[in-house]
Amino acid sequence: MNKLLTKIVGVVLGTTMAVGVGVGVAVNSDRANVDSQVHAADYTDVHTLDTTGSLQTDNSTYGSTGTVSNDGISWTFTGNGKINPWRLGGKTAQSGNQPFYTQTALSSAVDRIVVEFGAISGVAANSFQMSVHSSAEDAVSGSNAVETHTGLNIGANTTATIDLTSQQSGKFYRFVPNLTISATKNKYLQLKKVTFKRAQSSTCEHTWDDGSVTTAATCTEDGVMTYTCTKCSATKTESIPATGHTWGSGTSHAATCTEKGYTEYECTVCHETKHENETPALGHTFVNGVCTVCGARETTDLTFDLSSNPGGWPTANETTLTNYDYTLQSTDYTFALKNIKCNSGYLMATSPAVLGLPAIESKKLTKIVATNSGGCSTSTIVGVSSSSSDFVSVTGGENQTWGTTSSNYTYNLSNTDENAVYYLFITNKNAQITQLVLSYEPVEQKTVVDTKLTTTDGSISAAVGADNWTVTGFTFEVKY
Repeated sequence: MNKLLTKIVGVVLGTTMAVGVGVGVAVNSDRANVDSQVHAADYTDVHTLDTTGSLQTDNSTYGSTGTVSNDGISWTFTGNGKINPWRLGGKTAQSGNQPFYTQTALSSAVDRIVVEFGAISGVAANSFQMSVHSSAEDAVSGSNAVETHTGLNIGANTTATIDLTSQQSGKFYRFVPNLTISATKNKYLQLKKVTFKRAQSSTCEHTWDDGSVTTAATCTEDGVMTYTCTKCSATKTESIPATGHTWGSGTSHAATCTEKGYTEYECTVCHETKHENETPALGHTFVNGVCTVCGARETTDLTFDLSSNPGGWPTANETTLTNYDYTLQSTDYTFALKNIKCNSGYLMATSPAVLGLPAIESKKLTKIVATNSGGCSTSTIVGVSSSSSDFVSVTGGENQTWGTTSSNYTYNLSNTDENAVYYLFITNKNAQITQLVLSYEPVEQKTVVDTKLTTTDGSISAAVGADNWTVTGFTFEVKY
């Protein structure tokens, strides 16, 4: 009875091996036995390269390589990878090996690989082999193979099923079809899919190892601990809780006129920062328009609406520069107009036009924001000058080209003078101005702290009781 059973088992194993060789699959008898007992021939797909859809490489030239990333795995393919399915082949000069291979390790365990070919045109498919490697460099060169499978199925609409001699994990894979091409035009063999599979155990009572940290936990992100079964190499993962921040002692930042105060803490591990104990900004303390704390100048922003007639402004072009007042919050501000008139909805400036802007005592103009309604002609040129008759742009007032759409145009002026009139020069084409926002800053007022009168010849004379004095040969010094 025992001898009969031995013969039956031998026949079964012999049949399994014969089938494997017949379809070009390299099978290890021990491995086959393990598969039949433990894995029960059930497999799960762990990675698929599918070229039948829209996935393409960056190369369409036969005989050269292109690359593409597919689900985190980088592939290199010899042939036209910019057409779907991808094509191996070319002309006579491309005959021979046309390898394709992974340049990223598959972290999943792999027991079986299935390669599917498609249509063939004018190509003789000679042979097909596959090898497993421990590095990307070896996958490129084909050196130092962990295991190699030859005599695999290749041809029109064929499938090669490769059962690995041992389960592989973290490896690189190289596939080498060998083709003969006798053609002056490009011919091909389609590569449709490559599917990597892991055997599923239906009977294994797992024995897990101590695990290894595959992703370290950070202050804010959970990590991953991976455990591997010492019997069947199945894996499982567990989460490692985020560590949380480790905050330092903190640094105090006092509030300023414009910025909040706070205490800043820095994580000693990842250097992320946080702010606590915030206090409001102090605000400026202005005296004569200047902050006594930080020296900032108090800005006065005046908004002039020009979408309607401010009152008494001309409805026909002024041919000479003429002053008109604009009353804003009970204060009159003087504008000077030349070749400018009030239309319905905007101030019309006909090139060449000049618009003089208000001067304010003890203040200087520092910023102009002009709103163009969008009705001006293409390439209208607008700049800022200190002269009403000769355009020489002031610093920050250089020409800008106004467009035909509604937009704001900003001029940030510097080195302007106190109580001085500045002019918008509109040239080349026309403009339609609906609003002006003018910003003024106070001029620093100097305080006399000492005066000194020195005579060189001592000649100071005056009649007794007279209000007038005669002083000759003197210097007068004023200190601020």
